[in-house]
Amino acid sequence: MDYSLQRLRPQSYARVLVPGGAKSVQALVARPEAHNFVVETYRHAKPIFAFAEGAELLTASPIGKALRNMGGKPDAGKTDGGKAAP
Repeated sequence: MDYSLQRLRPQSYARVLVPGGAKSVQALVARPEAHNFVVETYRHAKPIFAFAEGAELLTASPIGKALRNMGGKPDAGKTDGGKAAP
């Protein structure tokens, strides 16, 4: 994992999915490389999806901090406030 995480380039991917799993997500949150990857993915305007605990990586990253400073908050992938689309 160390080799891959350090060498991943967001430009090589169309989108990123951060799955749930408390232990895995805790390990990623503790890794600066994971935060950098998420930030670079965002900077390249790539979609980022997070399920369950995976949203913790986004909220712990500079992206989550920036959204909170702008008055918004990451919504763990919900685009409609949790309501079904009409």
